Amino acid sequence: LRDMKIQPTLDRVVIRPDAENKSSPIVIPDAYKKHSDTGTVVAVGPGKRFINGEIYPPQAKVGDRVIFSRMQNLPLQIDGEKFITVPEDGVLVIIGE
Repeated sequence: LRDMKIQPTLDRVVIRPDAENKSSPIVIPDAYKKHSDTGTVVAVGPGKRFINGEIYPPQAKVGDRVIFSRMQNLPLQIDGEKFITVPEDGVLVIIGE
């Protein structure tokens, strides 16, 4: 995010979506592409706050490759670059090395 610091609140995750034509070993069938997409986590909030005040830390970390739900996302544009923010439960899969 260049020189800009972004700090999502609570359990929000900011993701840089993959370019449309990026080759990836992960293939999402066309029938599901309208519901999910892939990208890289660039910022995470501190976690979900429970009613008793405890905070559950997020599983997703900066740099993780993920598959995320398009159903819960909020698109952002910062300095001309596109990002997506989702609640952590919108991160469907963390893709390992």
